[in-house]
Amino acid sequence: MNEQKLNTRLQILASVGVIVGLLIVAYELKQTKDLTQAQIMDQTYTDLRASFQNLMGENPSVSIVRACYNPSELTSEDVVVLNGYLSEQRVQIIRWYMLDQVGDFGINWRVAGLEPYRTIFATEFGRAWFRRIKPLMPTEIAQYGDELLKKDQGWSCEVILDPSLGKGSGAGRNERGVKME
Repeated sequence: MNEQKLNTRLQILASVGVIVGLLIVAYELKQTKDLTQAQIMDQTYTDLRASFQNLMGENPSVSIVRACYNPSELTSEDVVVLNGYLSEQRVQIIRWYMLDQVGDFGINWRVAGLEPYRTIFATEFGRAWFRRIKPLMPTEIAQYGDELLKKDQGWSCEVILDPSLGKGSGAGRNERGVKME
């Protein structure tokens, strides 16, 4: 009888081992799926960003400065450049959001996306652009953008023109320290 009990216990332990092994395989498959999905999304967003960078050309700064300081003088070319520039910022936010949703990559999309939102909201053109394209964004991203806009964090072009803003660097000045107007 002892031998039969031992066989039964060994069969139970073997069955438990098989179940644990299957659970580990299922977990690894999920991780592989998440990683593959993240890689595909990342490549897609990289391709989109390249497309928007082509729209912007080599020097979008002229259009950005015009949107900041002379928005009434924006040309059709400026609008194309700004659409590319702002779309690139939107893609970056969506990229972080999707990576946060897909798996455990340690990304807080709200924190990572704050800088692109600041860039979008720096000009009135950007704020109007956001309102116009908001229906094309995932709901949670659009709602977060609305929350940021309602807080009115003093959005200004200095965020774009001086990336060290907030570090006591004399924001809004050119490389010689001259205030930009």
